[in-house]
Amino acid sequence: QFARPNDATPQSASVHELAHAVRTELEPVAAEKGVRLEVGELPSAYVKCDAAQIRHALAALVRNALEAAGRDGWARVSCTEADDSIAFVV
Repeated sequence: QFARPNDATPQSASVHELAHAVRTELEPVAAEKGVRLEVGELPSAYVKCDAAQIRHALAALVRNALEAAGRDGWARVSCTEADDSIAFVV
């Protein structure tokens, strides 16, 4: 059976805090793999979302980037803002 996420609990979340929380969580993994993990440019924006679900999804993307980067590589989390939307970029 497939895992099902809990129902979303939308709240206001800082884009900056979401990205830095993932970096803090995965910095030890990056160091172990010899990969530099950076947080790039982030707008000072807030989004209405389930912060736990977004952090979980973003962490999965960053983990993939750490695997793909290889030793002495790098991975970066940044964000773009257009009109009324936000996009995380890994």
